[in-house]
Amino acid sequence: MGKPLYLGWQEAFSQDDGHIIDEQHRGVLASINSLHYFLQQGHGIEALLPTAKIVLQYMQFHAKTEEGLLRDAGYEEMKQFVRQAEQDVNEFKVACREAITHKDPQFLLIFLRDWWSRHLEDHKQYSVYLRNYS
Repeated sequence: MGKPLYLGWQEAFSQDDGHIIDEQHRGVLASINSLHYFLQQGHGIEALLPTAKIVLQYMQFHAKTEEGLLRDAGYEEMKQFVRQAEQDVNEFKVACREAITHKDPQFLLIFLRDWWSRHLEDHKQYSVYLRNYS
């Protein structure tokens, strides 16, 4: 069997102790790691679709949470943030379709690994706004 976690939590990901974003980030990673676990168990793409839907829903409500916090904090690049969140969802749906078409769920894991890296990189632009929520 492969490694137990596809993406592990690191303190470098942390926004602040007890922050809702940290809790959601852990949840996003848990759902991605669940998908990875089921792949390692040999489940086909059809069996993985419920887990993929959970990942998608987590991405969506996480983006909505960040959007609300950024809006409340007066983040000036809201249009760009919302556009990127919508693009991420659409790209994940494309990765799901490709995984189904090619019967290769690795499309999902590759997309999610790249999305996670990009998401953390994006955080560098607006982390200070997220930390200042009340």
